[in-house]
Amino acid sequence: MIVNFICRYYSATIIKMSGVENTSTAIWLASLTAFVNFIFTFVGLFLVDRIGRRPLTLGSLCGELHSSLCRLQILYCILLLGSGL
Repeated sequence: MIVNFICRYYSATIIKMSGVENTSTAIWLASLTAFVNFIFTFVGLFLVDRIGRRPLTLGSLCGELHSSLCRLQILYCILLLGSGL
């Protein structure tokens, strides 16, 4: 919870550090990010009530496994091409 607060508090600064030079634009982008987080909190609550925790947890586990395997495959290809083979 503290980490979430810190990320929200410094989000405009982080966006400015990423290359956005206008302060007003950085604040609007940070606000947009917070709004999307707010909306999808309710989507998550709806899905937990509708589907249940176990299916959502198993679905996210499958997604994480797939993502990790894709990243490992990309890393393997980079290392294989980088070695000159």
